[in-house]
Amino acid sequence: MIKNEIKLVAIVPFYNDFKALQRLLLSLSSMKLPSILCDGRFIHFQKIKNSDLSTDGSRFLVTAFKNTKLISLGPCKVDKKLNKLLQEAAKEGYTHALLLGCDENISGNLELFKKRLKEKTISKPQIFCVSFKESSKGKTKNHPYINRIFHLPGEIMARGTHNRFFSIEKSVKNSIRALRANPSIIEGLTIQHDNSIRNSERNELMKNYQEKLSKDV
Repeated sequence: MIKNEIKLVAIVPFYNDFKALQRLLLSLSSMKLPSILCDGRFIHFQKIKNSDLSTDGSRFLVTAFKNTKLISLGPCKVDKKLNKLLQEAAKEGYTHALLLGCDENISGNLELFKKRLKEKTISKPQIFCVSFKESSKGKTKNHPYINRIFHLPGEIMARGTHNRFFSIEKSVKNSIRALRANPSIIEGLTIQHDNSIRNSERNELMKNYQEKLSKDV
């Protein structure tokens, strides 16, 4: 357990996803949880209106909410954008970063979550799991092991596309150490995944992107 205050921020990659992003930002705003959002197309995602940055109003939407910071990066692979967000969180002085997708939102008791998170946090880089529910075709499924919380984000690096994270060893130049998530779920918050808010065209773009991504791994 650490003595210092928990400073938590949500980090979110996005690209032309106005409706889903609006729902997410509303849930963050209701909990007064600050956020850093990175706009930009992933390499395998279809370019929209000949732009690598959002053109559907998503950028303006981000700036319309309080306690949000908009950064841009694209086109790039998933891990490069995640690393940009992790480094930005550290630069802004946050001790912990919560990774969220546009098709997700959060609910729960933020103060309880921070309390439980503090009890589990030590002085080294860590990854924690959070309660996760996925809704699809009217059914809800609970996932017991979703690693989304990063302690000391500036000392953590993502590699590849499937949630592989490493601790950056500062004592040895260019040395990294694989990080495993703490299997216990931090009580207080629940991530809810539901892409039904997206239209069929947007879901088809995502499906095509994921198929291309799987072939590139």
